[in-house]
Amino acid sequence: MNLIAAKRQRNHEEAFVQVLGKDQPGRLRCYGASVTKRSIKRHDEIRQVRREYDAKVSSLERQMEGVCGLLTVMLQQMNPGKSEEDIAALVQAVRKSPSDASSRPGNTPHSSESTHFPPNDEGANK
Repeated sequence: MNLIAAKRQRNHEEAFVQVLGKDQPGRLRCYGASVTKRSIKRHDEIRQVRREYDAKVSSLERQMEGVCGLLTVMLQQMNPGKSEEDIAALVQAVRKSPSDASSRPGNTPHSSESTHFPPNDEGANK
């Protein structure tokens, strides 16, 4: 900031103090009665944590898409007779299933059962 701008800033601050009086300790002028320097700093810290959280969630979502793509390819290779719709339904079921086994309802199959296809009876009848 150059010298002229600094002088103007001081003049504006002096005029403000003359009209509104001195700042109250711990308060910020024009922010309201309950806003302090600490509350603004806390708000900025929360905003930074939210940005980091959103970035991490986006990264995990991209990774999840990659894992689901890999799972689809593996299921197609392991079960060449199954339709793409069946495999897509399985991958979708895996995506929606809870990650914690203890939160699984009693009627939900275990992970080893959810991706298991019974053998095709079509080939055995020929």
